[in-house]
Amino acid sequence: FRTERYGYDPLYGEVQSERSYMINRWNLWETSHDADGTPLPYALRTPKPIVYYLSPDFPDAMLGVAQQVADQWDDAFRETVSTLTGQEAPRMFELRLNSRQVDPSTGEVTVRGEVNGDLRYSHLWWVDQPTRAGLLGYGPSAIDPSTGEIFAADAYVYGASVIEYATNGRDIVELL
Repeated sequence: FRTERYGYDPLYGEVQSERSYMINRWNLWETSHDADGTPLPYALRTPKPIVYYLSPDFPDAMLGVAQQVADQWDDAFRETVSTLTGQEAPRMFELRLNSRQVDPSTGEVTVRGEVNGDLRYSHLWWVDQPTRAGLLGYGPSAIDPSTGEIFAADAYVYGASVIEYATNGRDIVELL
């Protein structure tokens, strides 16, 4: 994915020669430049982990699988940071429980913090409602239009469709 910034010339309007293309990517560093704006060598940079919060109703039965996916992303980001810095990288991709509260008497879930649409957080959402489109997942990102940096993202897992496909697959295997 990329972010495009269109160029403009007062005589010709929008022009291709002034267009810039920026890759959409996470910034893995707390600080990338010194006070003068000079890029810091990678060995002097402090890594910044990417954190995703689970939806408040994320099924407990799927937590292990979600953590496996997070571990795979962590491996890739840690390898990147280790290669660039020449040092062992800390955990670079974290999956956290949402700061949800469950009322023990009613079972009602209330969320204090990481709600859908809050661009301060990235989320892994479980969607229980079926969709006619047959979606299995969707992953929009919030991007800084001047740099292409991802500052928040959401990953939606369409659980109803996943369960439907798994059931169909099981039925076919049993039939065979």
